[in-house]
Amino acid sequence: VGQVKPLLSEVRHVHAGPLHPDDIEPQAMALMGESKKLVSLDVQGYLRRMENDRIVPNLSAGLEGALRSAHIIKADEEELTLMLDHFRLSLPGFLQRFRIDEAVITRGSRGASVWTRAGEGYHFGAETVRRPVSTVGAGDVFFAAYLVAHVYRRIDVDMAAMFAAGLAA
Repeated sequence: VGQVKPLLSEVRHVHAGPLHPDDIEPQAMALMGESKKLVSLDVQGYLRRMENDRIVPNLSAGLEGALRSAHIIKADEEELTLMLDHFRLSLPGFLQRFRIDEAVITRGSRGASVWTRAGEGYHFGAETVRRPVSTVGAGDVFFAAYLVAHVYRRIDVDMAAMFAAGLAA
């Protein structure tokens, strides 16, 4: 909270990308949500834990509060399925329940999807990479590029996702 509070008067957008469930204090997420600033969230840190030196799927107690604070979320297919199964909701019901404006779903070499709370769904193929060296972080790059294009440059979802796919490749 001490790190987030002074920044909120200076920014119009806060991105939360926790790496583990305790990475961001629940009060800090709540403060972001109450701030009326755009809040984007990569849910991955709320959906895993360490078990015997391995990262395994797990829903953290802070997930629900983080979702209520976010306007745009990013999840991969497994993360999305874990959340939808836990809350026993369809994707449209999930977006409605948490008042999430957009969900960006990354699908690795199969591209990505963007779903809006209004019920619109967009699907995009991944750009072909002839000799991939590493795919680590490609979804994060896609999300960041999508946010820049769609939110800041005001490019429509289709074009923003195509731009993001090119950068991620």
